[in-house]
Order: sequence, then structure tokens, then C-alpha cells
Amino acid sequence: MDQVAFELHRLTGRNQLMQCVWVYDSEVDLEALQGMCDRIRAMRTYRLVESSAVPFGRPRWVRDDRSPLPVRIGDTVLPRTALMAWANTHARTPIDPATGPAWHVGLQRFSDGTSAVSMVTSHVLFDGMFALNTVRLAIAKTPNASSYRARGERGRITGWCADLGQALLDVPRTLKALGALAALVFPRTKSAEPVAPVAAPVRPADAERVVEMPAATVVVDLAHWNARARALGGHSHALLLAFCARLALHQQRRRATDGAVSLVIPIDQRCDADDDRALAMGFRTITLDPDAVTDGIAPAQKALMAALRATAHQQDATEALLPVVPWIPGATTATLVNQLFRYDENRPVTCSNLGELPSQLGAADGTPCRMLLVRAVDVQVTVGELARTHGHLVIISSRHNGVLSICIEAYQPGAENSAERLRDIAIKTLEEFGLKGTVEC
Repeated sequence: MDQVAFELHRLTGRNQLMQCVWVYDSEVDLEALQGMCDRIRAMRTYRLVESSAVPFGRPRWVRDDRSPLPVRIGDTVLPRTALMAWANTHARTPIDPATGPAWHVGLQRFSDGTSAVSMVTSHVLFDGMFALNTVRLAIAKTPNASSYRARGERGRITGWCADLGQALLDVPRTLKALGALAALVFPRTKSAEPVAPVAAPVRPADAERVVEMPAATVVVDLAHWNARARALGGHSHALLLAFCARLALHQQRRRATDGAVSLVIPIDQRCDADDDRALAMGFRTITLDPDAVTDGIAPAQKALMAALRATAHQQDATEALLPVVPWIPGATTATLVNQLFRYDENRPVTCSNLGELPSQLGAADGTPCRMLLVRAVDVQVTVGELARTHGHLVIISSRHNGVLSICIEAYQPGAENSAERLRDIAIKTLEEFGLKGTVEC
């Protein structure tokens, strides 16, 4: 799965990032913040991806010895209303999971006396829980020394021999994956219907044009959110799924076949502290009728429970195919991803619930912040890439310090894609569930 993400990054140029934003009511202790950054640089998670020496070999993790991690301090004091605009700008500081730098940290002061810290890293290197745990360990001053070799340390001949040997060891898994791929496309039994190939989207005339996707952050008092969830017949997570389904409705991400919404829920599958996979997650897909969720969220809760109990057939099929990735061209990797997620039919919506964040995570400079936001940010995204995925809607939710935050990133082909429109949609969705909150964009 890590290699799929890396190959798609190389093929499309799309940088999928994660961002933490700490908001303080006063000045930030710069020396303590820099100390936290220095500890991250010494950890095993301060890493890059090194491509294989052979065309069909696996990439590997290497230690990033070159890139410093200084705190970038804003030159001017900004109005508090510019918080999210500043966060968006900082997220667009260049990041490269292969050449570095892989992390950026910024500090900004605002005219009302508040301050904000932004930390950005590549999703190719970490999933959300892994990145947050790295930051938590750095804040706690917990040793986590890197065991990776430095980039280029193996040497070309040694690397070639090692990667060729690994490819030979992988032959049984690769052959099994080829068989799974063949079975998917050409079923053996006559009664089985072959999976219809995903139609290639029409390539827009301005396919290479890079767009900036709108983002908005919804902030709701957690006690109020939980009370509304109970009133609507479910729990907090079910209300989140219903909220996502209504957002998808307003972003026109209903399935053409039945008008339902497909919500893709990442599930953490990290084995232990030594599991260094970037994307140690499975996926569950639930289907909701967006027209019905405002009347009650019991169906959303039932669908979630069923999905969590069910065997992950979709994920098993995905894992069975992944060993062929080193042997296929990058464009074929994109086609394989299209086939698995069926962007043309399902218009999937990613709905990630990070749950309650550890209180220690909210102390970037050693003191508790007032608000902590965790966001997904995609940069260097082209019109052609958005045509491949038929738009984009990713929602990240987390709880901290009695506040629920819902960070939204969206793009609807053919619509007015502005932060103001997304804010209006978020406000409308809050009102549909009888919720009160603030929306920043």
C-alpha cells in the first residue's frame, strides 16, 4: 500500500499532506517549540523514500540526514480571521517524500494576541495516527532513534543485489497476485459476471492546470454535538457519518445508480510500535441515503456497526493485488486504484475519525493550546487528476479540549470551488442537524 501511494505521487505529482494546527491564546515558547522539532528530526520517523536500484524492486525507507527542521516565523502580524488562509499557505511550502524536506513547521502571530503553530508532513510517509504519535513522542521527549540507513549508503551494486534478491523471494506472492488480478478481470465460471472496467474519464483540455482545493473547518462544542447525536437516535460517530453524507449530497457526490453516498472509513491496523508502514490501515465502505439522515442517525449507526463487524472483503482483495505493483507501469497503478475504488460509480467520500486526541498532543511548546486541528491537504493537484477521481471530498474529524473539529477539503468539477461556498455548505449542513458551531475558511 505504501508503494501504491508513492507511485501515484510520482505519476501525478499530487502531494497528499497532513497538517496539525495548534492555536494558542498567547505567545508561543519558540525555544521549546524548536526543541520539539529537533527531537522529531532525531526520530526514526524522520525519513524519506529511496527508489530501488532495479526497475521492479521495492523502494525503501532511508534516514533523512540533510534537511533541517527550523521553525518558519511569519514576517508580519495577521488578523485572526486569516488563520485558515495562513494555514493553507503554509501547507503549500514544498515537501517531497523522496528528496526532502518531508516536514515543515511554521509559527504565526495574530493581531488579537493569539498565535498558531502549523506542522505539515507527507501522507506518503505516514498515516494520520502514525504522524500524531510521532509528534506526541517528541513532545513527551520519548527516545525513538532512527535505525534506517542514510540515503545512498548501500551503494549501487549492493542495493542492486539486495533488491534483486528480494524480488526473487517475492516471486511466489507476485504470481499469486497475478492470479488474483486475472480472476478479477476474467472469472473462471460462466455464471460469474466479469467486473466491468472503469471507464477512463474524458481528459479535460486544461488537464495540466493546477488548482487549489477549497477547505473549511467546522468547530462545535463537544457536549452540544453529543447531545444532538442522542436526540437524533445515535452516538457521536454516527452523527459524523450522517453529517458527511449531507456534505456529499451538497457536493453532488451521490452514486448515479441509486442516489446513495459511499463513505470510505479508514481503520487503523498498526500492529505495534515497531510497525513502520506508512499506511497501516484498512478501509470499510458504508452506504447511506443522504435524504434520510437528517430525520435520524440510527441507520448510520447500524451501517457503521455492520461494517466494523464484517470481514473486510474489499481490503482483502486489495491486499491480494498489491504484490504486482513493482512490476507494472505507474499509469497501470492508477488504473488499478480506479478499479478498486470505482471513482466513476461510487464517488467515494473519505470520512476519517481520529477520535479523542491525547491531551499531551496539544502542548507543542510544552504548554496546552486552546485548539488543535488535524487536517488533510492536497497540493499540486491538476484538473486532470481531479477528472480521474471525479472530484474530491475528504473529511477529518478529531476531538480535543472539549471541542469537535471537522476539517473539510472538497472540489466539485463544474461548480464554483471557493472557500466561501464550502463554508456556506458547511453552515447549511450544521443547520440541517440542529447544530450550532463556527466555520473557518
